[in-house]
Amino acid sequence: MKINQFFILGLIVVSCLFDVGCGNAKHTQSKKGNTTQTAKRQPISQVTMATFDSKVLKNDKLIIVDFWTDWCGPCKSLAPVMEELAYEYRDKVVFYRINAEKDNNVYLTIDYEVRGYPTILYFKGGKNIDRQTGSILKEMISQRIDSNLSNKGVPVEQKREGDKEE
Repeated sequence: MKINQFFILGLIVVSCLFDVGCGNAKHTQSKKGNTTQTAKRQPISQVTMATFDSKVLKNDKLIIVDFWTDWCGPCKSLAPVMEELAYEYRDKVVFYRINAEKDNNVYLTIDYEVRGYPTILYFKGGKNIDRQTGSILKEMISQRIDSNLSNKGVPVEQKREGDKEE
């Protein structure tokens, strides 16, 4: 009987680690002093190969596309951070997520040379102007958004290997 109890306990722990069965909270909480703050989030729409052109490339606003996969742990950690940023920049920036390995979306990963996950691509005026890859802190993404909003972004295809990023 004890073996079954340990097995069930193990399944619960594993399911929580992989974000299955523990519930997805809509808010994150952070402690500041003795008060608990709840971060506000905005759900992010999915984009696909079929909708990418109309939603991303034909939009004049700053567009941020989060390329993610089902098996990627850092992608799962980044999702609530992106929802918080989507709320904070809701009037200035449009956020999308794309499951890089689903259906024909893989062609977009090839076209935009996405080689690691998560990868965040920044678009403005239909051009890819910036990117970030890997586990990224919220503050780093926020700084990059602010930089790209102030028109400092140079299209990725115009950047050279030796160029310094601001």
